[in-house]
Amino acid sequence: MYPRGLWPMFALPGIVWLLLLFMVPFYAVIAVAFGTVDPIFQNPVPVWNPLDWSYDYMLETLAGFLPGGDYWRVFLRTAEYVAASLALCLLIGYPVAYYISRHAGRTKALLVALLVLPFWVSYLMRMLAWVNLLAPAAT
Repeated sequence: MYPRGLWPMFALPGIVWLLLLFMVPFYAVIAVAFGTVDPIFQNPVPVWNPLDWSYDYMLETLAGFLPGGDYWRVFLRTAEYVAASLALCLLIGYPVAYYISRHAGRTKALLVALLVLPFWVSYLMRMLAWVNLLAPAAT
């Protein structure tokens, strides 16, 4: 009835989106992490070829996260903040989700929309910034 490759073609935009907006920046971070350091300015220099990656700086940085290392206190403080935010999300999120799923009745769609609305505002502001950036200047 339909050509065999028709339905997998619908996944192509999502795959391209994933590659451009997730995999490429992730690879750039990895290239910086396993790269070198400029001897004059002490800036990180990314190395794009995995065969040329240097593990010295990465291992030195990871050693700083061990107990007694340079980053140990920062690591502990970050873990505390993550645990506190997780606890608050669970304490607030589960009762709200339970109420909406079990007791909201006719207002269920409105309550879910109100929960998602702050994320839409952030997305719309970014989209407006791009539109203003790409739009030709009014004369």
